[in-house]
Amino acid sequence: MSIRSKFRVVSLCIVLILVVVVFVALRVASVEITNKVHDNLNLVADLQLNRVKDDLDRNFERLEQVSARRPLQQNLVRFVEDSVEDSRDKVNAILRDAKQVVDTFQEVAIISDEGLGLGSSNLDNIDTSYKDKLFFKERSKPGGVIDGGRGVSFNVDENDKLHVVLSEPFKVEDGQELGLIVIMSDGAGLAATVSHESGMNSLTIVLVKTKDDGGMVILTPPEVARRAREIGGDRPLFDKSLPMVRAAAGEESFYPNATDYRGVPVLAVTRYFPELRLGFVAKLDRAEAFLGLRRIRNISLLALVLALVALEIVFLTIQRSMLKPIQRLAETATKISEGDLSRRVAEDRSDEIGELARDFNQMTERLIDANTGLERKVEERTAELERSNADLAQFAYIASHDLREPLRMVTCYVQMLERRYKADLDEEAQKFIGFAVDGSSRMRRLIDDLLAFSRVGTRPKEFEEVEIREIFEAVKMNLKIAIEESGAEVVSGDLPKVMGDSTQLTQLCQNLIANALKFRGERMPRVEVNAECEGGRWRISVRDNGIGIDADHCERIFLIFQRLHKRDEYEGTGIGLAVCKKIVERHGGRIMVESVPDEGSVFIFDLPAIDGGGAPSKGMMKSREEAPKRKTAVAQRTAD
Repeated sequence: MSIRSKFRVVSLCIVLILVVVVFVALRVASVEITNKVHDNLNLVADLQLNRVKDDLDRNFERLEQVSARRPLQQNLVRFVEDSVEDSRDKVNAILRDAKQVVDTFQEVAIISDEGLGLGSSNLDNIDTSYKDKLFFKERSKPGGVIDGGRGVSFNVDENDKLHVVLSEPFKVEDGQELGLIVIMSDGAGLAATVSHESGMNSLTIVLVKTKDDGGMVILTPPEVARRAREIGGDRPLFDKSLPMVRAAAGEESFYPNATDYRGVPVLAVTRYFPELRLGFVAKLDRAEAFLGLRRIRNISLLALVLALVALEIVFLTIQRSMLKPIQRLAETATKISEGDLSRRVAEDRSDEIGELARDFNQMTERLIDANTGLERKVEERTAELERSNADLAQFAYIASHDLREPLRMVTCYVQMLERRYKADLDEEAQKFIGFAVDGSSRMRRLIDDLLAFSRVGTRPKEFEEVEIREIFEAVKMNLKIAIEESGAEVVSGDLPKVMGDSTQLTQLCQNLIANALKFRGERMPRVEVNAECEGGRWRISVRDNGIGIDADHCERIFLIFQRLHKRDEYEGTGIGLAVCKKIVERHGGRIMVESVPDEGSVFIFDLPAIDGGGAPSKGMMKSREEAPKRKTAVAQRTAD
């Protein structure tokens, strides 16, 4: 990975870390805000519910204070028992005085058990029947009264105005109950009790009551009741997912992800007053509850964007001040490694990179000096090696040439001795003479092969266009007798035209095919020559089905005088494959063999094509590198 990529990855990691940190922080803040709102709504709900209870208790205390007035009790008894109208007027007057004590009282009345008005602060309701009033009906139902016979009734008129009716038995001194004493209030006091003053505009406290039909009625505030009807008629009053419907059903819980009658997400707390079947809801819009969090989120996102921009600026600055000079330095190093020692790095900086550039240029100068000295030494040693090789080759040629004449003379005289005195010699002497003749013959072949080996480098011909097909046919003709004696099948595919020395290539092919015929197995010999072009060179293979070669001998049998078999098994001097290797190397190629014992061998070498270069083909190089790894034995085999 490049330095630029690493910087980019580091930048992205920093951004990801910041995003994760912000996300976790916002998540934690959201949980904390939810818990805080929960606590606050619980506090508000409990506080307001206690206020409602206190307000109702105060009104009941007022009711008891009125009913405890002795004049009221005495006059009501005289009226009920004696039908004294004067006493009734006094009762009405006392009730009017009681009504005027509290502004929210609409009427204070005493009614009989049958619902007939016995006295009232409102003279129009004298002798009026209250049997059809809601509060009177609710008292007769199960759960309609609470401890002490108290009854509380809530009703909302068509103008969404709340009316509260408190009732309890009216008792005189002897404990006798003379009906009910009732206070009818307009509900303003109760609405004022559940009102709130806070900095949260969407904080709403709602009182609801269960209806006999299973639904509910919104008691206060009136604007909630009106808005609920405007939005969905009666539907919001029966949707069981709404917090106020749950409160009316008696549930007490916290709802962090609720939706109110408006369809707005809210956080809500519900309470229930079972004695009065009164539900209580304290709710706050989530938008307002998390307003601060949204601001923090927006600020965090802005900070992330700014951080990203800052990182990009830092990255571009680093790229301009560090990465580009390093990249130029790397490009210069690449050019120098490719052989262009004239390249230099600009030394226009005074920091560490500039110092590195100066050191690099100094290193290049030292490399040029070392390279110049090395080239000079290589040239000197190459010239010396060429002289040595030439002298050695000349020596081998002269030695082998000069040895031929005395060896011929020795062989000739030994043969004459055998012919003339054969009858006078015993069997052992004749055997000795045979050994001498055979040794001189082998020496002659060895000298001839050594002479041929030395001539590969000492008498080279200029390369010319050579038809491998013609060489193949000439070799078949030269080896015609050996082919017929062995019954071999020698075939070829399409063979190319190459650049080379026709004489040496003929010797190369003849040595390889002759080896294939000599080292044959029990099967009928088959030799196949094929060629394919790779990388501007021809890759030629000579395949046989002979005895094969063991993998342990893959390197040494191309060396001169190396043999794998005894002389009584296969004849030869051990120079043939060394000659082949030298011919192939003179043509700029390499020779190798792939073999499986008892299955056969494939000798492979490459030659320059007509329009190809002089370097060995890539396929040949790769095949030679992979050859030791093959399961098949890779070996080299000697020639005659």
